[in-house]
Amino acid sequence: MQTETFFYPIGLNLEDIKCLVIGGGNVATRKVLKLIEYKAKSITVISLDLTSILDECHKQNQIKWINREYKKTDIRGEKIIFAATDNDELNCEIGKSAKKNHLLVNVVSSPEHGNFILPAIYRKKHLCIATFTDGYSPKFAQFIRDEIANHLQENITIQLQDGKSKNN
Repeated sequence: MQTETFFYPIGLNLEDIKCLVIGGGNVATRKVLKLIEYKAKSITVISLDLTSILDECHKQNQIKWINREYKKTDIRGEKIIFAATDNDELNCEIGKSAKKNHLLVNVVSSPEHGNFILPAIYRKKHLCIATFTDGYSPKFAQFIRDEIANHLQENITIQLQDGKSKNN
């Protein structure tokens, strides 16, 4: 009997975290841009090719690019890994290896082979609403996020002072 998988929602400060993205295509690009937005300490991308956006990130020293294929030893010293290649078998191999080494790994093509997933996010200043469906339907999580965003007032502003809202 197989048990259902439920993911624990968490807010994670990436400022001291080394991140490794394996893959250089469109999905990897989306992951990297979010890591940059959330100020990851360092982002390394391993791929033979990069999208033009990732190439520009590399030129601006926002990411380190290793221009070669993935090796099993690449995960050493990393904290968070994104297996984002266009090869599902390789992504699953990366996920298995990372989990064996007690690392956080997101396997984009097969969430069940990783140990974390990313939510659909709505952010307005210090308000962050994240939705996910435990990997079952990312499109539905995006739909719910958009519905929530549409129902929130346009002029919502939350000002946090000393960790508390002024508008209790």
